[in-house]
Amino acid sequence: MGTIVCGIDDSSGARRAASVAARLANDLDSRAVLVHVVEHDARSTHSLAPPRVTRESTIKKTLETIADGHGFPPGTQVHLEAGNPVAGLFRAASECDAELLVVAARGVGHVKAALLGSVSSALMRKSPCPVVVVPPNSIQALDAASTQPVVCGVEGSERDPRVLRLGADLANRLGGELHAVHAFEVPVAHAAAPAALSPPIDVARRNRAERTLVDALEEAGVDARMHVSPLAPHEALERVAHEQRAALIVVGLQGRAKLGSILHGSVTTRLAACGSTPAVVLPGDAQLAVGSGHYELTAGAA
Repeated sequence: MGTIVCGIDDSSGARRAASVAARLANDLDSRAVLVHVVEHDARSTHSLAPPRVTRESTIKKTLETIADGHGFPPGTQVHLEAGNPVAGLFRAASECDAELLVVAARGVGHVKAALLGSVSSALMRKSPCPVVVVPPNSIQALDAASTQPVVCGVEGSERDPRVLRLGADLANRLGGELHAVHAFEVPVAHAAAPAALSPPIDVARRNRAERTLVDALEEAGVDARMHVSPLAPHEALERVAHEQRAALIVVGLQGRAKLGSILHGSVTTRLAACGSTPAVVLPGDAQLAVGSGHYELTAGAA
């Protein structure tokens, strides 16, 4: 049985993350661990501050209340870590052999800066396992059917097979379809022209985009419904996810590739900061092989 670690603090975003983590733990038949990182500072030694044991006991009770209120599976554990939030969550993920690490994104200010320097940004770059980032606009699923499909971004690079295998594995475990999406760039002249005057989208571009998807799926050895789109990559992913009522969007971090990479620029940041579907980000160093101690692909998917 796998383990899902969920980072929790006293923010409303953390409760969104808890909701997603609880649903995933139940749907993926995984155990769950809620982790709160206590950042000690000079104020903690002030004479008016409550004793450390009392504070930690209060925090633990709060975590237990969150676990009960969000329907986590029986046996869900609560852990307290001390120090830096990123280091604390890394430590918890490693010690629990986590298959997924769930955190909330903080959508503040300009979208390109929304995650810079944040905990979720650091986790997406260096986590030992895939990171589920829950955006501020995340919409909670109301029925089981809406949690099944998985949308996967294909960028046209060597990263695609790993990302597709992860997406296919999650879709299989959720009992739904995998949807593979590749976005291709539309020349500025096409995008800027009025709809009535704009010439048809270059057929060759669409054909190459479809070929990119076919090649990636063949190399990964998985089946999926294919979608090619002239939209910006994050818009294409969100549109397919909305149309299919997908549980998750799976992407890799981070690369540029031909035909307008599905992860070109700050797509992961945009998905996390202003999307409505939780995004599973596969860091470059995350291990998926059987025996890795973290997310392990089912037999035949590796």
